[in-house]
Amino acid sequence: MEVDQIKRCQPEPSGSGSVGQPFCRPDAGFVVGLLLVAMILALVGCGASAARAGHSAPASICTRRARSTVARFLDVSASRVSVLTTTANSGYPECDFTARNGRDQTVKLSVEVSTAPQAYALLERAAEEAAQIFGPVRLSPAPQDITGLGIDAQWFPEEQHLMTTDGIRLITATVIWPAPQSRRRALAQAAARPYLGLLDFAAAKPIGP
Repeated sequence: MEVDQIKRCQPEPSGSGSVGQPFCRPDAGFVVGLLLVAMILALVGCGASAARAGHSAPASICTRRARSTVARFLDVSASRVSVLTTTANSGYPECDFTARNGRDQTVKLSVEVSTAPQAYALLERAAEEAAQIFGPVRLSPAPQDITGLGIDAQWFPEEQHLMTTDGIRLITATVIWPAPQSRRRALAQAAARPYLGLLDFAAAKPIGP
């Protein structure tokens, strides 16, 4: 046994009062090292779990491009569009836009970006459920198909939001604005487009049973 280790070892008293086997007190630096290693492993594990949960998304969801797109649509300067990074009820990131247009109307828009598995299937299921009629007459307007946006895109008049996907991300743009529905729908389309990536048709799988 080395000298410095001998200094840290002391005889352990036995129950009978005689000296028992020596025991060693762990070095303080050694203990600190073990704690640091444990903390690093715990952080790595948490990061991996979050990635597997699909809740990891770009920290800058309120991008300059998205803000400029909203400002250009409303015909105002980007400085008149305020943005706020938040979290949607689903747990995925959301960007909230607020602006006042030339008619002094308040325009509120939120864009949620979900990376949950089977984004295309989730969109198709939402559209099918909204299109169903429970009774002899339709009580709420059916979703409207939007062409030229993502793999698929639907406008839901009842909720005043648009959903679209590139196969990986499911993007939901919700508009609150005292304007004709056609303008609200167009704003949602424009706001959702910057969040679409390359279209991954292989990831667009049909809805299972």
